[in-house]
Amino acid sequence: MSAQQTAPTNPSRRGESALLVLAVVGAGTTIAVSNGLAQVFAAGILGSLLTLAIVGWKVGGHVTSLVWLWVGKQKTEAVLRQLDDAWSFEHDIPHRRGMWDHVLVGPSGVYMLESKGLARPADVSSDALRSGRWKQSAGRIRGEAVALKNEFTDLGVQEAYVQPVVVVWGEFAQRRWEECGVAYVQGAELLDWLQQRPRTLKTRQVGTLRSAVRELAARA
Repeated sequence: MSAQQTAPTNPSRRGESALLVLAVVGAGTTIAVSNGLAQVFAAGILGSLLTLAIVGWKVGGHVTSLVWLWVGKQKTEAVLRQLDDAWSFEHDIPHRRGMWDHVLVGPSGVYMLESKGLARPADVSSDALRSGRWKQSAGRIRGEAVALKNEFTDLGVQEAYVQPVVVVWGEFAQRRWEECGVAYVQGAELLDWLQQRPRTLKTRQVGTLRSAVRELAARA
């Protein structure tokens, strides 16, 4: 298939689109026939749905793209919860430039994980992740990891290397791929990939880093 051709529509995506349309219609109807608190509530839902559709279209060319990104983050969290007590993580930690999806600490180090739920086949080339006409440069991911490392330094934790990881939920033929300091891991491979990483930290170091991550999360 050439880059100019349109990929066939995924049946699940058609279903999600239909549900989104029905939700918008339902909220609009509620606004028209109700009043008071119900009308205000329906207006809020309608505004949120329309915002979701607009932003989703901009980031991925489809009105449900943002939903897929959210689903990817939830799937990643489900995987992280399968790790044993040697690991710990915090999620949705805000910072100046945005938010860290998941910050994971374990015997093999510190990981900053960003999840991507993508409906079209994804691949990594020229220091970027691509899926259809959507593209994400790895430079931003590396910048996020450096920002997290700097936060550790400000807390007095020295030499805390942060490994940036992009977790890809969807078709990703490369499955486990590292390029220019960024690791790209297919969601189904994530648990094994983490468990197979060599130990680099002592127990005391892991404890110090865990405390630092909790402190960052508590600032939210």
